[in-house]
Amino acid sequence: MKKKILLFLAAVLLLACTASAQDPEQLRKMNELQERGQKITEAYDAIANTSPSLKVLNERGERSQMVIEAAKTGDRALIPHLRVLADDKGPAAILSSNKTLPRSLIGTDSYLAHIALAKLGDPSVLPEVLAELEGADDMAQEAAVAKLGQIGGKEAYQKLFQLLDDTSTRPHAIDNPLRPKSQQAMGVLSQLFSDSPQMPNGMTNYDPAAWKTWAARNKHLIE
Repeated sequence: MKKKILLFLAAVLLLACTASAQDPEQLRKMNELQERGQKITEAYDAIANTSPSLKVLNERGERSQMVIEAAKTGDRALIPHLRVLADDKGPAAILSSNKTLPRSLIGTDSYLAHIALAKLGDPSVLPEVLAELEGADDMAQEAAVAKLGQIGGKEAYQKLFQLLDDTSTRPHAIDNPLRPKSQQAMGVLSQLFSDSPQMPNGMTNYDPAAWKTWAARNKHLIE
C-alpha cells in the first residue's frame, strides 16, 4: 500500500513539474489525479467508519482486506463507497491512453470492490462483468472469469458452465495465443468444487469430456 501511495505522489509531482509551463492538458491531468486521490481516500474512510473492525484494517493500511471484509457485512449502505472504488479509472488512464480499468486486473482493490458490490446485491455488477468477458481486453476477460467464480450464484455459475464449450483459442497481440475461455472456466470451477475433474496427481483435468460429465452431474448449481 505504501508503494502505491509513493507511486501516486510521484506521478502528481511529475505532473506538477511539467504543468509549471502552464500546459492546459498537463494541468487538467494534475487536477484530475488530485480529485481522484481525494475521492478514493474518502471512499476508503467511509467504508472504514461503518464498523470498528473495518476501521482497524484501514488504520493498518490493509485496505484490500478491508474491502474483502466489507463484502461479508451485508451492509448495503457500503454500496456507494464501493462503487467509487470499482469505477476508479486509475492513474494510468489519466496519464496515458490506457483504458483498462483497475477492476479488470485481478487482485486490485477495484477488482475486489466489484466483487463486494455483487455480494451486497448490486444488480449492475453481473452485466458489467459479462461485458468485460465479451470485450476485446485480454486482461479484462481473465478477470471477468475469475469474478464469476468469486461472485457465485446461479447466474454466475450458469455462465461458467456455458464457457466450458468455448474452446476457441484467443489471439494475443504480443505473445502466443491465449488459452481458451473453457480452460479458464475449468480452472475457476476446480477451485470452487472439490468433486471437479482431477488428474491422478491432484491437478485439474482439462479434458472437455470429463467436464461435460461433471456439469451434467451438477445441474442443480444452475437450475
